[in-house]
Amino acid sequence: MKELEWIAANQVYKSIFAHWEKYTHLSKVTREEIYLHSKVARFAKNERLQELGKYVNSLFYLADGFCISFCDTQIKDHVLDFWTTNEWCTSWYAFGNKQVAPVHIMALRESISIIFSYEEYNILLTKCLDFAYISHRMLMEQTGKFEERVLVNHVYSAKERITYFRDYHLLQELMIQMSHKQIASLLRMTPETFSKLLRDLNMS
Repeated sequence: MKELEWIAANQVYKSIFAHWEKYTHLSKVTREEIYLHSKVARFAKNERLQELGKYVNSLFYLADGFCISFCDTQIKDHVLDFWTTNEWCTSWYAFGNKQVAPVHIMALRESISIIFSYEEYNILLTKCLDFAYISHRMLMEQTGKFEERVLVNHVYSAKERITYFRDYHLLQELMIQMSHKQIASLLRMTPETFSKLLRDLNMS
């Protein structure tokens, strides 16, 4: 992790604030509080944001990036979930309960994130209602996406899972960021099945 200098970090904040303004107006006071209670850092490809078994005290907002979670230190192809640009990223159970991480989180490409500690995040939630509203709205959206992906992976057939990810424009991004083996793991199928279905769907 490399913390960005102020000029570069300021550009990241401006970009994020512009995106957050889609939800509600972000006051000048709130912007100043966010500057005070967060930092901006760059993570290299394959760098860990969070490590299995280590205490979690960081919440990441991906200004630009793509990250995955997995459990086995030696097998990074067993992917549990993923996060992309303009999403909040952490183990929420560990972050919210001040516990050790149940998974690794790793950047699959160079990623830039705004980082909040547990204490900083709660200060902002308490002092800045506009920040709290934006955070709540975005996390509601993310939770909905996650629950839908879990449902799809447990209820749909292998072909239906691929079709779902294709139709919602997720598969195209996954195929840019991840190996076929990693995508197959995420979709709960073997790499051979994934490759065959891609051919059948004329997507290989």
